[in-house]
Amino acid sequence: MDDSPHDPAHIPAPGSYHWTPRLQREFLEAFATNGSVKISAAKVGMSPSAVYQLKQRPEGAAFRLGCAAALLIARGRLVDEPPARDLGA
Repeated sequence: MDDSPHDPAHIPAPGSYHWTPRLQREFLEAFATNGSVKISAAKVGMSPSAVYQLKQRPEGAAFRLGCAAALLIARGRLVDEPPARDLGA
């Protein structure tokens, strides 16, 4: 039995609180497709504020670059794709 004092600082946060490489990749793929931080963050179970927080941290430098590239891709898709028409009316 461990008699050491309980230290909550040593308890890791649930995985859902962390941007894993997989979550970052999935977010960036969604963001490049739809151009929406809100929609893309929800798709991977994160909040838009978590996206902006990661981009501001030093360890988020590659993610920040990925976001910039994904945004350019999304904008290019919006320019290249004709607007959808409602043919049902």
